[in-house]
Formats: sequence, structure tokens, C-alpha cells
Amino acid sequence: MRPRMFAALAPGARETILDQLADFLRLIHALPPAIIAQDDGVIAQEWTGAEWRARWLAERRAAVAPVVDAALLRRMDRFYDHFAAAPAPPREVLTHGDLSDDHILVSPREGRLAGLIDFGDACLGDPAYDLTFFFAYGDAAARRVAGRYDPRGADATLLDRARMQYARFRVEQLRRAQAFPEQTAELLPQLPPLLDVILGAPAPSPR
Repeated sequence: MRPRMFAALAPGARETILDQLADFLRLIHALPPAIIAQDDGVIAQEWTGAEWRARWLAERRAAVAPVVDAALLRRMDRFYDHFAAAPAPPREVLTHGDLSDDHILVSPREGRLAGLIDFGDACLGDPAYDLTFFFAYGDAAARRVAGRYDPRGADATLLDRARMQYARFRVEQLRRAQAFPEQTAELLPQLPPLLDVILGAPAPSPR
């Protein structure tokens, strides 16, 4: 369900599919994590913000740096510092672990969810991790899924954490800039306002 396909659906179909996805997440997040345990009993664990930051500094920053200006790169560094310092999620659940548009199958003619694929990254982690990609369909879509998933608003920071994961996902898409120049040209102007939502106004440039 690419964003353009989602946008082309009738409003009622979009709402139906988002609600079906939220219901799916409630179901999978209620499953016992032990069902994905390896033979030695180890259960795969989602990376923490600190681990994502370490990976950014060790390898991914160097891949992204050539395609962004110095000010945006500093903003990305600040984002990863913020991500690493964020509090742990209030609970951990069994997550799909890779719920992106290429793993969401829809039936446009029937206006409904047709299936979900690729559970190879299922792990124990923050439930917000599975809400990450809904921001690609717009803030309203992400809010609808979160509202259906958590109708009483018991998890007050659910959307904030999902947005932070979405920002990380979008930043790291720039590693493929050379292979996908058109996507990169579209992505670059979207990143500053996305990061600013999380960080506030960018820090002043050093003199």
C-alpha cells in the first residue's frame, strides 16, 4: 500500500483499512512473545534509541553525509542524541517489526485490507514501533490508527514515539540516495520540518 495508492482510495476505504490495521496490531501485540523464541530460548529484541544512535555514528552517518548540507547533518545528530536519551517505552509487546508499505497488501477494488506479509523481523519491543510507517500516509492517518489501537489514550506518548521512529526511518532512507535520486529529491525537503516537530527550532549555526 504505497502512499500514492492510499491517497487514491476513497475516504471510506482509507478509514476501513486503517481500522483493520489497528485491529491487527492489537491482536499481534497481545500474543505471548515466547512464540518467536529461538531454540535456545532467546527472543529477538528491538533496538533501543542508544543502539540506533551507535549504529548511526558507526556507519550510517558516513553514508548520509554526502547528500545533505552541514546544517541538516547537525540536526540529524541532535535527533539521534534525543532518540538515545528518550525514556524507555512503558511496555514491550510482540511486534511485527517491519510494518512498511511494501508489507501491507490491500484490495483497492473492494476497499479493504487483503493481507500482511514478512514477519521475519518480529521481535519484542515498543508497540509504537509498528505505528511508524503510518505517518507516511499523513498525520491524520497515524492519529486514526493510534486512536483505534488505544481508544482510551492509556499510552500518552504512543504517537510521539512512533513519530520518532518514523524520523529515524526517513533519515536512514538517505543511505540509498544514489540508487534512488528521485526519491531522495522528494525526501530531503521533508526532513527538516519532521525533525523540528521532535526537536523544536533547529539550533543556531555555529559562528
